[in-house]
Amino acid sequence: MNRQRYNLFNLIHKGLRNIMYDTALKIQTADFSTINGAGSVISRIEQLLLYFEEHAHHEDNHVLPMIEQYDAQLVADFESQHEEDHRLGYELTQAITGWKIAEGTVARLAAGRKIFYLFKQKYKNRQFTRMK
Repeated sequence: MNRQRYNLFNLIHKGLRNIMYDTALKIQTADFSTINGAGSVISRIEQLLLYFEEHAHHEDNHVLPMIEQYDAQLVADFESQHEEDHRLGYELTQAITGWKIAEGTVARLAAGRKIFYLFKQKYKNRQFTRMK
């Protein structure tokens, strides 16, 4: 008989996916040429970055140490993923700063495109399929 086991990642990952997908939709319709057109989505992206950083920190410090004795490779995979996420998050934060200081429509639109592509790169594989 295939025994069901408790998935402690399920609820938090559902919540993170929800916010991530909603933010992606908002990015699709944002007008990055003006502060009024993109200011709220920029704030949303910054909040999402914070959520992911806090979540990774919690996993790294509280969850993964308990899992390591049972599946060290899974822990190594998570840690590697968190390192890549942190790097991409930093790049996205830098792009947001670039958008905030951009002067003029053309510069803001270029910075907005950079934000769009970095967001897409950061979250493209973020489906949490391992932990259904």
